[in-house]
Amino acid sequence: MSIRSDKFEETLAELQKYDGKLWLRILGQTHWQYNELPFWVLMKDREQIKDAFPVLQKILRPLQDDPDADITVSFITFAGDQDCSHGYYKGMEFFEENAIDEIYEEPGCRPREPHLFDHAYPNDPWAMKDARFPQLYTKE
Repeated sequence: MSIRSDKFEETLAELQKYDGKLWLRILGQTHWQYNELPFWVLMKDREQIKDAFPVLQKILRPLQDDPDADITVSFITFAGDQDCSHGYYKGMEFFEENAIDEIYEEPGCRPREPHLFDHAYPNDPWAMKDARFPQLYTKE
C-alpha cells in the first residue's frame, strides 16, 4: 500500500468515528486512475449537513493537498423509496469559505435502487436488501 493509500485509509477511519453522530454513515474510495478520492455521506436528514460540513472540511483538507487527486463529497439521504442528493463538491470548491451555501435548494431525488451503502452496511435498518446477494445479510 502506498503512502497515499495509507493516508486515505487513516482519514476514512477518522471520519467513520462520526458515523451515527454527525451522519448515518460515510464511505470513501480511491480512484487513482481518475485522480479522484470520492466520499459519500449518508445523512439522516438534510439538517445534519450544517454540523457535518466543518468537520468534513477539516479532516479532508490534507487529502486535497495531494496534487494528484481531487476529493469529491456527495451528501445523500434515503427517504422511503427515494434516493436524494443534497449536494456535490469537487476539489477546492468544498473548502471555500461559503461552500455550504452551494447545497442544493431542493434535493434531486430518484427511485431508490441498491446503493454502495446497502452493500457496505446490509444490516442497517435503512438498508435495501438486494436479492442478488443473500450472503450479505445476517438472519435476525
